[in-house]
Amino acid sequence: MRYAEFELNKNHWDQFLVRARAIVPQGPIGVPPSAWVTRCLGGETDVPNGLSKERLTRKQVEDICRDRDVNPLVGYICAMAWGGQRNLPRGEYLGSAVEAWRQRDEIYGKCEELRDCVDASSAYSIFGDGNSIRGLGPAYFSKLISFFVSGDKFFIMDQWTARSVNLLLKSPVVDLLFQNSKSGARKNAAVSNKNDGPTYERFCSAIEFISIEYKEATGEYISPRDLEIKLFDTGGKSPGPWRSYLREKG
Repeated sequence: MRYAEFELNKNHWDQFLVRARAIVPQGPIGVPPSAWVTRCLGGETDVPNGLSKERLTRKQVEDICRDRDVNPLVGYICAMAWGGQRNLPRGEYLGSAVEAWRQRDEIYGKCEELRDCVDASSAYSIFGDGNSIRGLGPAYFSKLISFFVSGDKFFIMDQWTARSVNLLLKSPVVDLLFQNSKSGARKNAAVSNKNDGPTYERFCSAIEFISIEYKEATGEYISPRDLEIKLFDTGGKSPGPWRSYLREKG
């Protein structure tokens, strides 16, 4: 069976069922693409014109990225603005908007390739082989996979969804790099570059498996995409109940 390798960790699963929020339609998030360019790319060149001055919804970004008449770099900018890519100190696991943009010709070609992908493993390999785009780690290029590849079975593998999957299953799926926060009170995590295409495929299958188990446990159908949103929950200064638990246990 496709999901035979997965088994839930009952203690954490019970906590998830208690803490998982009712799905609220996700509205526009991130920053407007035009504002992201000003904030993150500054004086960089070759920035497309006509970028939206409004924040975008997930569906809007998806439609832009999958439209073959739209410059792939427009889709890329919209995805990064939606996902909050910033300029962070250069490092193997940290995103850098400027550093990535300076490889925009490669990004253009890779995003075009994503539009033709049909499976998770090959899609991940486009960006994941040696993390070939500096400044664009798995948490960010998995957003591109989710937006550019047709279908609804390609998910964002950032620290919150990956930590959730690892916590809810008895055997971890995603390799994570943990770091202590500045206060030392809690560790942060990043999806490491050790992950590969087959790992990403297992991650996507795990989200499908968890969505099936959620229906079995609650009687409520939930799509894998909505399950992904539940796993992510809300963060910031007032994190949601699952995010709070995840920070402590995951």
